[in-house]
Parts: sequence; structure tokens; C-alpha cells
Amino acid sequence: MKEFHFVSERACREYLEIPQHERDQFGVTLNAVAGDQGVLPEDEYYTGDGVTSKSLKGLGKGVSVIQLSINGSPAYRVVYCVRFANRLYLLHSWVKTTNGVDRPAMELVKARYKAMLEDLRRDGYKV
Repeated sequence: MKEFHFVSERACREYLEIPQHERDQFGVTLNAVAGDQGVLPEDEYYTGDGVTSKSLKGLGKGVSVIQLSINGSPAYRVVYCVRFANRLYLLHSWVKTTNGVDRPAMELVKARYKAMLEDLRRDGYKV
């Protein structure tokens, strides 16, 4: 079982600001990834209830994060990382309001990814 971590208090508050129904939908996927069920982040079978997953590209070399999406009006996004130290880090959650790439959200994901790496280094992991 992976340990579940929010990269910051703000990341926790953002997640809790998502409506309960959508949070429950994301929670099913996050629990499957964090659990001992052998589910890998790129697996598609556990992303039912309108949740899709994809690996985010273009955030920089070595950045390995997954975005969960619930499309609609409004659309919701959750970005997490499970690459290090048997931990699932939730980096950012938001309501998507743009049709294209949400650049401010992606910049925040990059900054929080760096903060996650610092957290791991403080805990003695080589990353």
C-alpha cells in the first residue's frame, strides 16, 4: 500500500474544494493506484465513472505525473505522482476553465513537483 501525501496544505484544500461527487470518483482511482491491487497509473480499467487518466508530457525532463480528468461543465483535474518512495503525492486539483492547456495550472504542477522532490530528500531519499 502506498502512503498518501498532499504536497502542501494548499494542495489538500484544493482537493477538498472539489465537489463531493467528483472527489468520490477521483478517490476510487487514487485508491486503486495506492492500493496493493497491482494497478499501474497507466492502466485504464479502473478509471470508470467518467474519470480518465493520462501521463502529462512537456513539464520538463524527468517529471513523471498523471492527470485524472472528469470532463463536463465544469471540468475537474487532479494531478498526482507515484514514482518515488512508495508514496502517492497529490500535487494539484482544480476546476478547468480553458479549452486549451491550462498554463498556470501546469506551472503550479511543476513547482509542486519540485517541492515534492525536496520533501523526499528531507526524508532521506535519493531522487
